[in-house]
Amino acid sequence: MNERQTLPLMKRVNQTLSKLYQKLNRWTRGGIEIMVMCMQSFNDNRVTQAAASLGYYTIFSIFPLMIALIVVGSWFVDPAQVRLVVEGWILEFIPFAVDFVMENLNIVFERSRVIGLVAIGSLLWSATTVFYILVYHINLPWSREAARQPLKNRMVALAIIGILLLALVSSTMVNTVVGIINQILPFLNLLQSPLWNWLLLLLPISLRFMVYFGLYKWVPNVSVRRLPAVISALLAMTALEATSQVFRYMVQTGLVQYQFIYGTLGSIMTLMLYVYFNFMVMLFCAHLSHAINVYMDRQSRGRRNMPLERHHYLLKSARNNEKDE
Repeated sequence: MNERQTLPLMKRVNQTLSKLYQKLNRWTRGGIEIMVMCMQSFNDNRVTQAAASLGYYTIFSIFPLMIALIVVGSWFVDPAQVRLVVEGWILEFIPFAVDFVMENLNIVFERSRVIGLVAIGSLLWSATTVFYILVYHINLPWSREAARQPLKNRMVALAIIGILLLALVSSTMVNTVVGIINQILPFLNLLQSPLWNWLLLLLPISLRFMVYFGLYKWVPNVSVRRLPAVISALLAMTALEATSQVFRYMVQTGLVQYQFIYGTLGSIMTLMLYVYFNFMVMLFCAHLSHAINVYMDRQSRGRRNMPLERHHYLLKSARNNEKDE
């Protein structure tokens, strides 16, 4: 086959693939186009490298964050209750590294009593590093100018830590209040009631959704539509739960074993790998939110620039389809 015959063949193949892409895109109502934009942005901004750096900085931020949360939280509520809540968070989010984290957490509790205000400030600043980098990369799909705002990004990182502290104190206070009511009015038996069980089930899910929704809706330094943030938050919440279950299974079955290679550092390497996968999911959903927002903006601009007769025709067709259904 000579060059003249090859060119028309390639042209026909490209046309066929283009038509197939357009049909699939119409059938998915723009889903294919959104995923293409998302993956292009995902690759252009080197998200895999960003997730690796976030995993690295998490190791250096997690213990200063714990110390700061424990010390500041102990100012408002009983330190023993604070410890129970923190231990509950560890068991829920990183159950495979409980021994490593709890061993260091015991040291944290012993030393947290002698920490002053200046030390707390430096600990908070150190703890914001991982959140600062996360805020930067959540802004990156929108524009590099929006991402490059060091002071604002640092303030957002501090606000995230403030939200974590508020959640810690609130959880402790709720447990304390419910315990007091249960002692004063034992016939209510609140801790065994169906309402309490439903709250224990729904409250963590609602809080996780609000955290992810806030990351994709309010962290970017631009205006973000509500629907992309909701979709990305739901996907992030579901994917992170699936990732946690799969990773837990891999650790329990021995598929992830770093102790043979790294010895005592194996727990740290396992934790870094887990954090890496989690940040990959979170940053992918950030790029997905951006892609959905861009697609919706294009659609709205197309409708505004559309001739009036064509716009009325589409509205009439949509109403007729709804009646037929």
